[in-house]
Amino acid sequence: MASYDKTIIFRDRIDAGRRLTTHSELQNIKSLSPGEKRSFLVISLPRGGTVVGDEVAKL
Repeated sequence: MASYDKTIIFRDRIDAGRRLTTHSELQNIKSLSPGEKRSFLVISLPRGGTVVGDEVAKL
């Protein structure tokens, strides 16, 4: 199992979503055509997750 020593603090949920979009796997989505991007679905959970998911969906 991986061990994580680093705690990441986000300013708010919007900041968390924006920082999540900098992940290398999600960066690959930016290079796709609009038609290819439509094949992705962002699922987020209530109680704050929808704000994070909204930022990811803006890719």
